[in-house]
Amino acid sequence: MTWATVKKKTTLTKEKHSKEQSQQAEKVKRDSKEFEFRTEEFFAYFKKTMPYEYSTDDELAYAHMDRIHHGAKNDGNPVGSLVDIKRDAIRLNEMQELFELFVIEYRQIDQCEKEAKFLKEVHYLPPTHSLPPCIPASAALASFFRMDPISTSYGCGAPALKPEPLLQVWDMISMVNLCLSLLFDLFIDLR
Repeated sequence: MTWATVKKKTTLTKEKHSKEQSQQAEKVKRDSKEFEFRTEEFFAYFKKTMPYEYSTDDELAYAHMDRIHHGAKNDGNPVGSLVDIKRDAIRLNEMQELFELFVIEYRQIDQCEKEAKFLKEVHYLPPTHSLPPCIPASAALASFFRMDPISTSYGCGAPALKPEPLLQVWDMISMVNLCLSLLFDLFIDLR
């Protein structure tokens, strides 16, 4: 078989299946449009239900974040999980690429992934940072972010927090890393 024969046969086969290919391409376009609505619905649900406010109940916050991040679609999670929607986006992008369509970048899903990561980092506090019940967590966090020296008493009879020096350094490094990540992402988004 010569090269010219192979090229001719390829062209004939492509023409023969062009109708089925265009039908499948239209189906992928419809699926893409439906998926865009699904991502918008998920993004709204994510923004509404994720624990953006600091809570002293870390276990409850983590359970809630884990349910939204990789929980099953059910009554407690009506729009599905972030892992499911990300997997569907990857599959849909592969189909768009296969049928030579415009590959849609789902930025809302990426934004949800970033925010879930940051929220998990914010809600993480080492066990040595337990607060006496009379101290609001927001006051302790404000003191931590300003890096003010912690006083010897909180005025309610509770002793001041005096974590180990290495733990303080580790916390400072973690917070600097988190702040730099946030600034970098903001810089990238502004570009």
